[in-house]
Amino acid sequence: MQGYDTLITRKNPSMFMFMLDCSASMSEHIVYNGIGMSKTEALGRIINTSLEEIKSRCRREDGYYDYFGLSVLGYGNDNVESLLDRLFPGKSIVSVNDIAHADVPKATYETIREYQGRTISTQVTVPELICPFSCGNTPMGIALAEAHDTVQEWIAAHPDSFPPVIFNITDGECTDVSEAVLLSMAERIRSLATSAGNVLLFNVHLSRDDSGRGVVFPYTKEGVAADDKTASLLFDMSSDLPEQFVPVKGGRRAKAMSYNSSMSELVKMINIGSVSVNNIL
Repeated sequence: MQGYDTLITRKNPSMFMFMLDCSASMSEHIVYNGIGMSKTEALGRIINTSLEEIKSRCRREDGYYDYFGLSVLGYGNDNVESLLDRLFPGKSIVSVNDIAHADVPKATYETIREYQGRTISTQVTVPELICPFSCGNTPMGIALAEAHDTVQEWIAAHPDSFPPVIFNITDGECTDVSEAVLLSMAERIRSLATSAGNVLLFNVHLSRDDSGRGVVFPYTKEGVAADDKTASLLFDMSSDLPEQFVPVKGGRRAKAMSYNSSMSELVKMINIGSVSVNNIL
């Protein structure tokens, strides 16, 4: 776990990739931040907000610095595609300056919460960079293959960078390859490395509600649901987290995964997984 304190510079930028399940089940209705919407819509809000926050971290007096490459893949309907392709055709990875200067409409998101007996409504406005879809099955296998090739290409161009961080976000089971193949593909991704360390693969399983009862960053398979096939599979697919992200506990490192997570817990995971990459020069 050495090297995860490597400085991030414009010469040696890091990379964030978001892999989004866009299968038909993501059209299911949920309540997020007090507002009724589909899982797809909630996920779009979260990723658009995350991209805006990453962009803001790269703002300097003389403009935006390209400290990160950014990629958003959507997989569903037996297909995988870049959800940024409508803005940046043919580019699997875009820069911070790309999104900072993109001519896109802004979306205003409302949050409703209860505080000390009062209902409080707040709003945030961010560029609507991605618009996820929801259709068909869950071809996670071809999505992981695409992620591997994209990240491998990035590492070849940035061999001394802080290792890329990947978030795979899904609400169901893979439909295009077997568990054994899926494990092998995840291992291939985790084995990719820069001189600073291996790629970090987060796997997030979404629940149907916003109850906040998900299992986040477990230390053992028993802690996540050892008798649940999907939970066990995602545990084995995920990276061990460096101490900079989540503290070691009982000599064990936490797994970069969650199971039955609410959308609110997803936000916390993305924050930990992205904000922990904070050693920007």
